Amino acid sequence: MKKLNNLNETNRYETQSPFHKGEKAIQSRIGLSDDIEAIGRRVIRSFMPEQHQVFFSQLPFIVMGGIDDQGWPWASILADKPGFISSPTSTSLHIGALVQTDNPLNQSIKPNAPIGLLGIELATRRRNRLNGRIAQVNGTGFTLSVDQTMGNCPKYIQAREIEISHRSEVNNNSDPELTKATTFTSLDKPAQEFIAKADTFFVASYAQQENSSPVEGVDVSHRGGHPGFVKVEGNTLTIPDYSGNNVFMTLGNFLVNPKAGLVFVDFDSGDLLMLTGRVEILWEDNPEVLAFKGAQRAWRFVLDHGVQLKKTLPFKFIFKGASPSNLTTGDWQSAEPPYSSHNKPNTWQPLQVTKIEDETPAIRSFYLSPIDNKETTVFKAGQHLPIKLKIPNDIPKHMIIRDASTGIESEGSSSVDTTKTAIRTYTLSSPPNHPFYRISVKREPNGPVSNHLHDNIKVGDIIEAKQPQGSFYIDTEATRPLVLIAGGVGITPMVSMAQYIAEENTKQVDKPHRKMTIIHSTRLEEELAFSRDFYQLAMEQPDNIHYQTYISGSVSDTLHVSEHQQKRGPSYSNKGRITADGLRSILSLDDYDFYLCGPSGFMQAQYENLKSLGVPDKRIHSEAFGPSTLTRQPTDDKTSNNSNNKPVSPKKAKINFSQSKKIETWTNKDNSLLDFAEAQGLTPEFSCRNGSCGTCKIPLKSGSVSYKIEPTIDYNDNEVVLCCAIPANEGETIELDL
Repeated sequence: MKKLNNLNETNRYETQSPFHKGEKAIQSRIGLSDDIEAIGRRVIRSFMPEQHQVFFSQLPFIVMGGIDDQGWPWASILADKPGFISSPTSTSLHIGALVQTDNPLNQSIKPNAPIGLLGIELATRRRNRLNGRIAQVNGTGFTLSVDQTMGNCPKYIQAREIEISHRSEVNNNSDPELTKATTFTSLDKPAQEFIAKADTFFVASYAQQENSSPVEGVDVSHRGGHPGFVKVEGNTLTIPDYSGNNVFMTLGNFLVNPKAGLVFVDFDSGDLLMLTGRVEILWEDNPEVLAFKGAQRAWRFVLDHGVQLKKTLPFKFIFKGASPSNLTTGDWQSAEPPYSSHNKPNTWQPLQVTKIEDETPAIRSFYLSPIDNKETTVFKAGQHLPIKLKIPNDIPKHMIIRDASTGIESEGSSSVDTTKTAIRTYTLSSPPNHPFYRISVKREPNGPVSNHLHDNIKVGDIIEAKQPQGSFYIDTEATRPLVLIAGGVGITPMVSMAQYIAEENTKQVDKPHRKMTIIHSTRLEEELAFSRDFYQLAMEQPDNIHYQTYISGSVSDTLHVSEHQQKRGPSYSNKGRITADGLRSILSLDDYDFYLCGPSGFMQAQYENLKSLGVPDKRIHSEAFGPSTLTRQPTDDKTSNNSNNKPVSPKKAKINFSQSKKIETWTNKDNSLLDFAEAQGLTPEFSCRNGSCGTCKIPLKSGSVSYKIEPTIDYNDNEVVLCCAIPANEGETIELDL
């Protein structure tokens, strides 16, 4: 009969959203609102499927979340013999046990109170969530009315088996020792050490129900990782948030109600450490998030008060194995070195050249590693690395020297410095989370830096670099198929993106792999850098990854083909340039995210090809070389950058270069403040000249500026990005720390 009831059950979420405003806000933040809404209506139900009913009934414990009389959330665990949980109907669940008297959750067991449940079987890593309200309370337990149910993936759950102990026959309320609670308002040293070693805890959160809305209420969830994944600093805990199902029930609750209840379990003794306090979400660009391997965001918990319950669980757990998902995550100890460098984003750090490799006759890769066994800073696939190095200038190394006392002239070493400092940014061609950086540099005929790298840099040399930067990187939260379109050496960020996605696909066991098409256009066949890597990825994941090449010039001669063919792999796919018809023939009808990189003319042509195919502007991401940017047509996306809002340039302004003690008059013929500073003989650091690298960012001591091109890097009100900035007001004096 249960099966028939479940088949006939109507799921209210097929016609209405299963999410409240907090959950929707985070889904919108990562650009997946529509996708997650559609998935949520399928997988979140207003009833329990039969398999969930059976699953709950066989559990010896259940994780609970609730709210006390003062509005604080709590998470705890209720345990008894298997069978103490039953499901009379698909919309109700009965708990045949009572919460301990001194457990703060005892205040939550009353009619109409919202409750969150997590049924979890650690040995099999299976878990199901249920959110509801208490319908009835009696002397032996309570019954819940179901609001929402959802199956969860096995990610980050450490496998543990239950071992029956001498406490197994003890009822939760029969022994005074078991009902005695220790309360506290700060974490003592043993508690801090216990939390710092934990690999598992559970968290309760809630959104205040309005008009008894079933999409709001209490939720309780599992969190797991390597021992050390919770950072402990006094009464403050910091927890990374990993890739999950993207519904954001916990963080969505935090957004509208920044409180949390946490419970840590001593799997040997059965003790529970229950905490409640306030939380703060740390978003994806936070330095601590960037430094922690596998974190997509994080949250910080500050203790208000807590309770410790001794020997609460009537059994102990035997550890059987860590979650395979932990391979993609880190801990705070290993995150500290890169976190320190993130706190100093403008500090130059020494890197040693550990390997040099030719990719094509003109492109050479340099592998760079931090010295003294330090770790590389975590970056996002597609970002670039600012580097600084000394290159020869045009002054001869030797010159004629005249002795002033004797008048004798001789050839000798010059006291004049024969080198100059050069700063450039090169896209990282290595994927994130590798123990090295790789930059791949094309030799330019009139490029002093690229020629110096090719001709003079050798293994063992030191190159200084800042932390990776840039706003052109893969959106790791999105699930749409990717299309990477590159021209020439613009393939460098694409190889980082492609390898990152391929690695992530191999780690995903609970959701579909992300599909990707790489399209590379060059003039000659021997210029197809990294083609061997792309072909290898396509062979390893033929259902997910496709690789196409275009050769626009003449076919390579036999010498070049034979010299580079083994390294590169098969020859090119298509002859000619990439056209709209060519893209249409390669790509099936779908909603893609497009990433473009290459010379400005190439990128503009591909942008117009995509627009002619009906691709929305918001789906086209680009990285240009130099100061050039795309001329966009953002008619379909109100949030896109619109060049119609460029500032009106004043005619004159005074610029005070405080370090150089120069005060000069800027006019509207002088272009950017970077151009103006260089015209005065100053040498500010710079690289991209389009606002994407941050190299030319300096303190703005007074005055105000506006931007002809809005920088894509972050900057504060007291900073100025010189390459894009102009004075904001007529006749104003601007003081720059230069």
